[in-house]
Amino acid sequence: MTTKVRLSPPVITPEDRKCVCAALECTKIVDGPAVGEFERAVAARLGGEGVALISGTAALHLALVAVGVGPSDLVAMPSLTFVAPAHVARYVGADPLLFDSEPNYRQLDADGLIAWLQEECESDGKIAIHTATRRRIGAIVSVDLLGHPCDIGLLADVARGMGIPVVEDAAQGFGATLRGRPVGAHADVTCLSFNANKIVTSGGGGMLLSKKAAVVERVRHLANQAKQDGPNYIHDEVGFNYRLPSAQAALGLAQFGRFDQILEEKARMAAFYEDALADIPGLTMPRRSPEATVSNWLFTVDVDPELFGHTAHGLMSLLAERHEVETRPIFTPLHMCGAYRGLQAGECPVAESLAATGLSLPSSVDISDEDLECVCEGIRSEAAGA
Repeated sequence: MTTKVRLSPPVITPEDRKCVCAALECTKIVDGPAVGEFERAVAARLGGEGVALISGTAALHLALVAVGVGPSDLVAMPSLTFVAPAHVARYVGADPLLFDSEPNYRQLDADGLIAWLQEECESDGKIAIHTATRRRIGAIVSVDLLGHPCDIGLLADVARGMGIPVVEDAAQGFGATLRGRPVGAHADVTCLSFNANKIVTSGGGGMLLSKKAAVVERVRHLANQAKQDGPNYIHDEVGFNYRLPSAQAALGLAQFGRFDQILEEKARMAAFYEDALADIPGLTMPRRSPEATVSNWLFTVDVDPELFGHTAHGLMSLLAERHEVETRPIFTPLHMCGAYRGLQAGECPVAESLAATGLSLPSSVDISDEDLECVCEGIRSEAAGA
């Protein structure tokens, strides 16, 4: 089976390749000048100071280490997310504690988490303890799912009053804003991904950003195997080999140089889908907060099987088999996955419903009008009564 329209392939330009080659010609292919330039460019956009790392998962891992999450802690996060936040909680010996989503924008139910913190936890302002289990709440990880910013302003205020640090996984929301401020504005630490399918790619890679100098200094130290300065190989704690190679930083920097153009192309793609698909019964377009701009990482519709005639998974199979169009569902909620089954704080009906009905459509930066037409015609032809 061939694929005519892929979901979100990277776009690598001749200028990107030229920048990568220039980085490889430098004698420092690790920690070369492109790394620092990339860090400063992204930090100028989001605020704070950045540390370029080998992946978004590495950024999340070091974020939890840097804010002090440790064994037996609980880390609150949405159940409807990519698995990386849960994995990194386990890396540091903690357990994820999974919360439901809100139905409008598919984001973490911040109000529900606030209520849980206030009703189920106790705090002296420095440490928050889950009353029933006597386990510390080590951190909250919010996720900007599918490119819409998660509104964590009030949640962050409540969390800080209880001594709980907030980490924002902005891997999918890079470029989004809420009330005129970029993603990460309310978090203690912000993590980005530059994986191949992200808004900006370095072929793999990530970045951690924070306004807290102590966090940045510790992350930079840990990412370089916790090696102390000087010619002697002295390591004062367990570290990690998480540095981003110079060639990958050069690719990310080149891509970031046209960041606004990329966001405009993503917005064009979203507008095309909204115009072409809005009148199909059983298909709901993604909602956007009037206070937000979104990154449009993956344009994701909701499919009502009764009105449309197929489930989201059924439509995914038909588009692949009959139209050579690659789509994918939203992530399976983590409380339904084997590794994290049963770790939710309560029922997660919204997350389960969104996962069952959501379908992400091809959303590459350079997707052509012809390919967009192909996707939309395929969807329309499979709708009930077509």
